[in-house]
Amino acid sequence: MLSFKSIFITSIYFLFTGSIIAQTKIDSLKSELNQKITKEERLTVLNSLTKELVKKNDKNSITYLKDYVDLVRELKEYDLIAAKSRFII
Repeated sequence: MLSFKSIFITSIYFLFTGSIIAQTKIDSLKSELNQKITKEERLTVLNSLTKELVKKNDKNSITYLKDYVDLVRELKEYDLIAAKSRFII
């Protein structure tokens, strides 16, 4: 039978590992935004990044959400604004 200590240590390990993986993904997406990419590719990256930031309740999510909405307006993809606007309010 597993002891409380081993269950506790295992739980902490998985929580810590999950946090590192999520942060790595966010860092990777932010890095991708700094590359020379098309506006459509930027929109895709911003979409993924904002999803990750909102999941983590990151305080920087609003900045990227606004960037996403501005780009959607520029590209005249108005249906996409509705999907993100609920996170801005």
